[in-house]
Amino acid sequence: MSIIKYNPQSLFYAAKDEMDKVFDVMMKTYPFRLIENVSDNWQPQVDVIEKTSSYVVTADIPGVSPKDIKISVEHNTVTIQGEKKIEFNENDKNYKRAERYSGSFYRQFSLPSNIDEAKISAKVKNGVLILEIPKGTTHEMKYIEVQEE
Repeated sequence: MSIIKYNPQSLFYAAKDEMDKVFDVMMKTYPFRLIENVSDNWQPQVDVIEKTSSYVVTADIPGVSPKDIKISVEHNTVTIQGEKKIEFNENDKNYKRAERYSGSFYRQFSLPSNIDEAKISAKVKNGVLILEIPKGTTHEMKYIEVQEE
């Protein structure tokens, strides 16, 4: 008799292998399927960089028109939202596969209190949203003296 170490993940991997076999059979049977909306809610990839005089937020939004992007700032919270529109014609028999993401997106970031909301600028270049958020005056911590009555 030999001792075999119990591995709880082995059950997961066995189930995954069985599901992979099922999907392989389905894909061989139906190799081309039109998917109208791969996702109704996607999120663009975002970088936030702190420079000496500003914060720069860049977001990958290929295929999104600048008129479909809304940016708001409230209480040092920057909100970027919009919609990527891809139109599919169900009657078009030329579509064999559709995988591009479409739908609305929403990203929100909290920034330090030293931003100058009046001077924020945004532009789209080569499918990348570039949001420049200048730093304002720094707010120093204020100490309050406690009085005895």
